[in-house]
Amino acid sequence: MATLAELCLSFVKVGGKFICMKGNNIDEVEEGKKAIEVLGGKIETIEKLSLPVIDAARDGDSNIERNIIIIRKIKNTPKEYPRKAGTPAKNPIK
Repeated sequence: MATLAELCLSFVKVGGKFICMKGNNIDEVEEGKKAIEVLGGKIETIEKLSLPVIDAARDGDSNIERNIIIIRKIKNTPKEYPRKAGTPAKNPIK
């Protein structure tokens, strides 16, 4: 989440929203909270979705869980972000 936030939130204007879809496990959102704050964002809401399975070959559960994370940009991102390509993934903001 920290890498995704750095690559995207830097380009959202103050007052705007960054909306992303993540899988069922949203532990990485907790890990990315510091990065979101540093980049000028604040998590507004996390909404759980249940998507129907359309693959006939898939057995078991008939739904797939996803989460929509809505982040509001509340202040400008510091000028040093986003960093060079590859850096956010190798060295995420902690």
